[in-house]
Amino acid sequence: MQNHTPSPALTYDGIDGTGNVFGVIVCRQTYEWNDKGLLVLSKTQDPLCFTDELVDDSDMMKGVRQESDLCEYKPKCDVLVLGNAYAPNGVPTQSFVAKLMVTTPDSYVFFDAINAPSDKDGETIDAHKLRQKQILETLSQKRYTLKQGVPLIDKTLAFLGVQSLRRTTLGDYEPSKITPVSKVSLDTANGYGGFVYISQSHPESGHIPKDKQLSFDPNTQKILNADSPVLYYNQCNHNPYGKGFMDKITLNTIKPEMIALPQIANPKYLFSQSLFQKQIANQLSKEEQDLLSVGFGIRSKTHPDRAKLVGIIDDNFIQGDELLPDGFDFAVWNAAYPDQQCDYLKGNEWLTLVNLCKSTTKAARLDKEGNCHLKLYLPENTLVAYVEWDDGQISEIPLKIDTLIIRPDDSKVNMVWRIALDKSGRQPTNINLVMLDRKTKDDTIARHFAQKGTIMRPYEENGI
Repeated sequence: MQNHTPSPALTYDGIDGTGNVFGVIVCRQTYEWNDKGLLVLSKTQDPLCFTDELVDDSDMMKGVRQESDLCEYKPKCDVLVLGNAYAPNGVPTQSFVAKLMVTTPDSYVFFDAINAPSDKDGETIDAHKLRQKQILETLSQKRYTLKQGVPLIDKTLAFLGVQSLRRTTLGDYEPSKITPVSKVSLDTANGYGGFVYISQSHPESGHIPKDKQLSFDPNTQKILNADSPVLYYNQCNHNPYGKGFMDKITLNTIKPEMIALPQIANPKYLFSQSLFQKQIANQLSKEEQDLLSVGFGIRSKTHPDRAKLVGIIDDNFIQGDELLPDGFDFAVWNAAYPDQQCDYLKGNEWLTLVNLCKSTTKAARLDKEGNCHLKLYLPENTLVAYVEWDDGQISEIPLKIDTLIIRPDDSKVNMVWRIALDKSGRQPTNINLVMLDRKTKDDTIARHFAQKGTIMRPYEENGI
């Protein structure tokens, strides 16, 4: 592949459930934003993410920050936010909320389509300037209807101060006072979940029931940074990296003095002392765990709803020759929570972040309550692969945006584009990857196509 864009790209092969091999093209773009919130390509482009990136390379149990770009296919677009949530006005508080929205742009729908210039005029007229003039005339004459943008994602989460359950002299647990905070990390370690283990060196390890004891595994000991072989382990599959998870065996054996509570929560379903007791009794339903397990970042691969998408991994699969399990669903590669997945983005959407950046961030503004709003506009660029095939045909194939990673603290947005190439009947002999910017696309539309409407661009002087 010849990459004519300034961003890193790669081609590789994938395979579907019937054994058909297809080609994959992936490209990661890195953007900054200007004072108007318009994303522009960064001079320095981040590399492709080849492996899952851990929050802490020295501790696997602190979670995953972002997953590899080298998956085969995503049926939807993941929209992820990495960084921190910030309290209004930066003042420490016991709780506050933060919000993520992705919205399509407002648009004008013309009463009458504006046609492309005739062939005889094509060589002498600047089609784009003519089209802009015709659009402005249509708008000035009110020959249009206004179509409002629709939200693709609208999500609000609560962020809480530091709190724990403390062991009393009677042996039960009660909540501590809340320590106010001015910011909370979005890492999955601050959400509900977690893991517990008991090592051989613990003085009460002899009380672990024999049928619950693990066989010695040095890898488990290494992953958990345990000081001796691990005899017992349990985790919250919804999020093994979080806070608040506990079970009866660990509670009765270790009798921890404190249990940290999650700081990222569903504002309509906060983790409570009564839910903690239900958890100890192993009575939390999946629906309750789904409500508790939330975040703006990665949904763990162990989450039951995600794990089941892998398909059936049994002895027949392990000992067989199939490359994918029966029932494998490519949706397993969508790493965001379902309410942060949407149809592929077009590149003209608005991103709205509330309390997810510092007040000093470029283009951010404070409302009268001190909440920090950042509104960003995705650039109207398109990546296109021009594929030459061994039968002499040439295909023009646009890539899809299937991952958007917003990093307000770094003043960056990563946009991952991907496309799958059907190679069942022919093979590509050459691929040229190019980026078409808005002007190039507008010129093409104006010269060759009728236009039935246009989107509103408030960052432009004329609004179109």
